[in-house]
Amino acid sequence: GKGSFCPEGTLHDGGLALGSARINLCPAGYFCPEPTLAFLCPPGYFCPLGSHKPFSCDGIALSNVAMAGNYCPIGSDMPFGLCPKGWYCPDASQAFRCPEGHYCEVQSLEPKPCASFSSCPEGSQRPGISYMVLIAMVSLFVGFGLMLLSIALWIRINQRKTLAEGSKAEKQASLLKAIGVKLGLCAEQMSYASNLKGFSENIMLVDIVISDLSVRMAKKGKSKLVLRGVSLAFKASSLNIIMGSSGA
Repeated sequence: GKGSFCPEGTLHDGGLALGSARINLCPAGYFCPEPTLAFLCPPGYFCPLGSHKPFSCDGIALSNVAMAGNYCPIGSDMPFGLCPKGWYCPDASQAFRCPEGHYCEVQSLEPKPCASFSSCPEGSQRPGISYMVLIAMVSLFVGFGLMLLSIALWIRINQRKTLAEGSKAEKQASLLKAIGVKLGLCAEQMSYASNLKGFSENIMLVDIVISDLSVRMAKKGKSKLVLRGVSLAFKASSLNIIMGSSGA
């Protein structure tokens, strides 16, 4: 009858001799409209064991929930095949490779567009990160790191410069104080000297030049020529010492 398959040379005894009532049923994945004919189940249909006709894979429901995204290629014997990853199946009989710029998860009815800056070549099952975006992100982080490093170096250099200027000012103040001691400055003058932070950067440097200087000292009606025809020059930023014959 329908759903059985008895080609020439087969034996059917109702299962008495071989112990099986399933003998001579139309094979799974095929349908047999007559006992002598067997056809491969077409795409979009399924043909379980003993089928006399193909059954549509569309409109299948499980527990009153419609099944979508199933795929029944040629020769299917069950309707529960799922549309594979990287493909989309608008109905149970068709499967198309996911186009470029889209991705197709398992059981997809249609391709989904990929988000901006993602990479989705043909046949993608999920969005990927674009190499260009990855390179741009790495470059951004590297540039940000270099900027932070530059700022840290700038702060370090300025700190060293400030410390150097402070040390220089301290040395200059100590020098001014030492000169004040040598010159015999009073306490008030020394206090003023100790508060000096350094020499002014805007000070005008000059040389003092003396030409043909003569000095006569008078005491008790007597006079004495101390200096006669002295010519000398005091250079700017130089220390000059005048000593007498006794070393004073």
